[in-house]
Amino acid sequence: MDLINSSLYGNTTAVSASGQGSDGSQVNNVNAVTEVRIYGGSIVANGTAFFQTNPGVGFANIFMQTTNGAQTAYTTFMGGNTTFFAGTGTGCGPCSLPVVFFSGSQLK
Repeated sequence: MDLINSSLYGNTTAVSASGQGSDGSQVNNVNAVTEVRIYGGSIVANGTAFFQTNPGVGFANIFMQTTNGAQTAYTTFMGGNTTFFAGTGTGCGPCSLPVVFFSGSQLK
């Protein structure tokens, strides 16, 4: 699912994804059953910003776009969330933080 230029405000959980994700490379995406890709918008004043269930060991099922391929230039504004990130199940001991991808990447 692509979440594009959306404002998520005042929710118990803003983004929740359940199911095996990916490490973000094209090689491992063949087994991914869940991918939430977030482009732009804002995630503000929620109880939990991101929650992953059973993403798989070493995988994530929530992906955030950046403009430079690093965790320094997100296209989504985030702030004022009580809990930034949480998760449960397979691969959550602890879960991987949302993986970043950049404009023009091959993440599918």
